[in-house]
Amino acid sequence: MGTSKVNVNWNHKHEKKYLSLKINGFLAEEIALTAITKWKEEMTNNIKLGEKANIICDCINMTGYDTKARKQWQQTISELKSQIGCMWIITDNKIFRIAASTMGLMANLKIKTAKSESEIYFE
Repeated sequence: MGTSKVNVNWNHKHEKKYLSLKINGFLAEEIALTAITKWKEEMTNNIKLGEKANIICDCINMTGYDTKARKQWQQTISELKSQIGCMWIITDNKIFRIAASTMGLMANLKIKTAKSESEIYFE
């Protein structure tokens, strides 16, 4: 199964700030929970009341995920949706793209997918 790593940090694209979540390897629940803690901390410390953050979740190097990790991720999206402006998932994996769309439907948040960062735009 291999180990996973999730990097969470702020970046800029076209002069717009976004939170980058980069997942490498298999996303197990323990790794997801650690990343979610960092994600929530970054949102709390860097987003003012009433503001929204753009998010790019880079899953190009993600090899898979367990169901518990997906559920934790989905729950976090639901919790933070009022603070999310635009959410993009980068992946060329059809199953991950379907999962991203499903998570968006479950959270009532439009989640866009792209095959590379060059396809991403913020309105």
